[in-house]
Amino acid sequence: MNEIKYFKSWVIFFLVSGIGGLCAGFLAGFAGGVLISLFNPDDPEGAIQQYASLFQILGFLVALPISFICYKWTVSKYILSQVDNP
Repeated sequence: MNEIKYFKSWVIFFLVSGIGGLCAGFLAGFAGGVLISLFNPDDPEGAIQQYASLFQILGFLVALPISFICYKWTVSKYILSQVDNP
């Protein structure tokens, strides 16, 4: 029966952090791309690839705290609450 609680916690964590991280990374990359295109419209193609790599890293870094917060929430809600109150 405990395996179901762990699985439920993991699925909720996976969905919330995945979707939240995806949205946050998308927004960070989109905002960065808009700023770069506004301030440097005559950018050669090679530099655009460098910016793309930079914004991928930025999106990953933005998604990390979302993943941690979701993990902490699911563990405290679905696992620790069950351990404290069997």
